[in-house]
Amino acid sequence: MAHDTPKLPEEFKNLLRWLAHDSDAAVEKYLAIRKGLIKVFEVRGSPEPEALADETIDRVLQKLDSIADTYEGDPAAYFYGVAKFVFLEDTRRPRTEPLSDHHPSTVQQIDDETEAGLTCLDKCIATLSAVDRRMVSEYYAYDEGEKISWRKRLASELGMSTGLLRTKVFRLREKLRMCVTDCLAC
Repeated sequence: MAHDTPKLPEEFKNLLRWLAHDSDAAVEKYLAIRKGLIKVFEVRGSPEPEALADETIDRVLQKLDSIADTYEGDPAAYFYGVAKFVFLEDTRRPRTEPLSDHHPSTVQQIDDETEAGLTCLDKCIATLSAVDRRMVSEYYAYDEGEKISWRKRLASELGMSTGLLRTKVFRLREKLRMCVTDCLAC
C-alpha cells in the first residue's frame, strides 16, 4: 500500500519554492531556519521560543506574495529581520501567572507583600517635594497613544526639555525604589 504525501497548504508550498528550487533542499532550509529562530529566541530569554519562531514564520508567510519576486539575498535574513520585531513585540506583552498554580498560603503571602510594598511606596512618595510628586505621577499618567505629547507638555510646564524630564524622573524612580527597598527591610 502506497503512502500518500500529506497535502501542504499552497502558501507553504510557495514558501518552500522561495527557499530553494529543489524540494528536499527547501525543506532542509526551512527546518534550519526554524531551528535557528528557536535558538535566537532562546538566547534572548524568551519563555516560548518555539511559539515565537512559528509566529515569525506565519508573518513571513503573510508577506510572501509581496516580497518573493523582488527580495534579493538569502531568505533566512528576512526571517531574522522579522524575528527582531516579533521579539520586541513579545517583550511588551504583559506576562501573567495563573493564580490557580499557587498554593493558597503563597497567594496570601503575595497579597501581603503587595500591600506592604504599596504602603511603603505611599510613605516614600510623601517624602518627595510637591513638584517631584507631580513630575513622577504625571510622567506615568498616560499610555502609549498620549504619553509622548503629554510628557512634552509636562516638560514645557515645568520649564525643562523632555530629556531633562526623563532624567529627573529616572533619578526620582531610583530614589523611590531604594526608599521602598529600605522600608520593606524594616
